[in-house]
Amino acid sequence: MQNLRTNLAKAKGLGSAKTGTHHWWHQRLTAVIMVFFTIWLLMFIKCSCNKDLSTFITIIQRPYNIVPLGIIVVVSLYHGMLGMQVIIEDYISCLALRFSFIVLLQIFCLITIIAFIVALFYMMTNI
Repeated sequence: MQNLRTNLAKAKGLGSAKTGTHHWWHQRLTAVIMVFFTIWLLMFIKCSCNKDLSTFITIIQRPYNIVPLGIIVVVSLYHGMLGMQVIIEDYISCLALRFSFIVLLQIFCLITIIAFIVALFYMMTNI
């Protein structure tokens, strides 16, 4: 069956859903947080690049190093998830496939964040 509606008729009534502001603010906030923690990460790498492995592990086990490392990884994964969600929403037209990809993306990011936090706790306590 042909769709005989004009482009104006198709677009009418399809305005903003009023839900994008929350997502937009989260992307901007995580970007600003990542700027500051990326500066910390670059300084951390610069200061510890010539250390041997045991010294590096000792340095990274300190709370003032392991907490910012955890924050930057969690915030980066969340920021990346938000960006990928926008890409999926923009370029996948099939609603079922779009929903499936977004759910899989969120599950992947959640599992990765949990695994990284568990690895950080393991590093703090056992090494």
